Amino acid sequence: MVPTETDFLRALETPREVVQDIYARHYDPVNQRVDTSVVVSAVQTHFRDVFHDWERKARVRTALLTKIPILDASSSAQLTKQALSTQGRTHGVLVRWVCMIQDTGLGCEMYLGTLKSDGQVMCGLYGAESGWDHSAELSTSADLMAERLVVSAESIPGQSSWARRLLDGNKQEDMTSALNRLAIDPKNSECEGEQRKSCSDPSKITALLKFADVDHAEQLRTTELVEVIGLLDISNAPHSDLSLHSDPSAAVPEMICIHALRFGPTTHTQLLSPLLCNASLTLQSSHTSLKDVRAHLIRYFAKFLQGDTLAAEFLLLALIAKIHTRRPGVSVGSLSLNLSNIQNQPLMSINNTDSQQTHTNISEQLFQAIRCVAPAVVREELSLSSLNNPERSYFVRSTDTGISSAQLQLPPNTCVLVDETCMGEGQLEDMGVRNIRSLANLLENHSLSYQFPFSEMNLDTDQNVVIFSTGKTFLPVDIHLPLRAAELSAHVSMPEDSLDDLNAFRNYLLIAQASETSIDESMSVPIQDYFVDRRRNAPSFAFTELDLQRCINLARIVAKSFGHTQLNMESWHHAVQLEEERKQRLSP
Repeated sequence: MVPTETDFLRALETPREVVQDIYARHYDPVNQRVDTSVVVSAVQTHFRDVFHDWERKARVRTALLTKIPILDASSSAQLTKQALSTQGRTHGVLVRWVCMIQDTGLGCEMYLGTLKSDGQVMCGLYGAESGWDHSAELSTSADLMAERLVVSAESIPGQSSWARRLLDGNKQEDMTSALNRLAIDPKNSECEGEQRKSCSDPSKITALLKFADVDHAEQLRTTELVEVIGLLDISNAPHSDLSLHSDPSAAVPEMICIHALRFGPTTHTQLLSPLLCNASLTLQSSHTSLKDVRAHLIRYFAKFLQGDTLAAEFLLLALIAKIHTRRPGVSVGSLSLNLSNIQNQPLMSINNTDSQQTHTNISEQLFQAIRCVAPAVVREELSLSSLNNPERSYFVRSTDTGISSAQLQLPPNTCVLVDETCMGEGQLEDMGVRNIRSLANLLENHSLSYQFPFSEMNLDTDQNVVIFSTGKTFLPVDIHLPLRAAELSAHVSMPEDSLDDLNAFRNYLLIAQASETSIDESMSVPIQDYFVDRRRNAPSFAFTELDLQRCINLARIVAKSFGHTQLNMESWHHAVQLEEERKQRLSP
């Protein structure tokens, strides 16, 4: 049966009644029992079918999609109040939330899947127990119990404002607001995302996700992006001291909770690329080919790199790199970049009409420029005060309520901008040493440390790391490139890029990063010939196998940046030329 718009509106306005109806159809009144696993499967299927059209129509942002309330910092208080009202308890409040899985170690909890009292029977799934008359004595027979998986999730770390607006259904953005984000002002609210928010930050949402479909939910992984549609509720926060839950006088903290009716892992590309309608038009009109968009994006980055187009191209490649092969001790595909010779000097604000200088620097300009085109960007300043701060751990630590959110616990392919220019003299304390070690581990082994009281484990990660520094960084990176200004002018001129251009850049980065490029066997001969020629014409220590591996990896990313699914000779020669230009710049 094909769901109708009425089915959608009913699922939106009275979701608990929909669940109750499905439960009633599967309840056996003769034996007075029901298989909750069958009910859960039927509920998941129903809501999947109801929202099938929603997925298809998301490309044109229909009114049906915008009717599903978005859970975010601005709406959480109002939606929670609505969910706790009498009407909210009865009908339910449906919300949509795109989040990052933060902790999968909270385990399962038992609850009454069927609420039975004085001959009355009601579905207890998806938080329905909150609407039951608590004065009535419930039957707690074992056959009425059910199980649900509990995980902790949080808002997408470092999410750019343009990406958040798209997901919220607000595509309207004028050129003035876009330019304002490129103008660096320490008081500008757009700069709030420079540093990863702390756990106590009110603008960040941390919530519990409860899954009745345990088997599918157990496949979710830490730091994975998930889109959830479910019933909003409030739940006790997980706590290691279970006596707090049994002691009525103890104050147990509460958290926002979503009972998932429909969920699935996702990526920035899957979420945002279909919504960039204007970008698709731009690719077909203003820019004649993907190659033109690529060239335009390089010029865009070069404006914030003192006209250095080589550095701008390496920055583009670093932003679209992605690990494609993992073996024990080896991860292939990433491209961490160190841009050195970054001088902290006063620059012109790019929208400052009176041409007065502001206290900004190149790294801040780059951060804002990248945020305007990348979906998620996190900036980490390597100042001593930040590194030594025990509240800003780069590695994940266990707490009484699970694991704490770490600065580097991020979804895959988040852009991490490490600002080394602010590091000064002073004492690096124990926390600072451990943070530096965690950052080095992220760069070298592409893993993040999770530390527990009696054990430690490392989980795979894949971030796009760019390091800004004055001299060569002390951290292990794949590519080091000193910045070389093309002009003597120390200020950045007004950008000529339109909003359609920015959307084209955004869509390009999303699609390029998600694409895959393979290397055909036919390319092995020219690659081998190049290696032999370099070794023949240079001392053995001048070009090693590691240099060759770097060239191959660079060539693969170059091919991907041009939209090729296979490495060809043109991309190979382009990558070799880039590497040779970089080597020349490193020469004394």
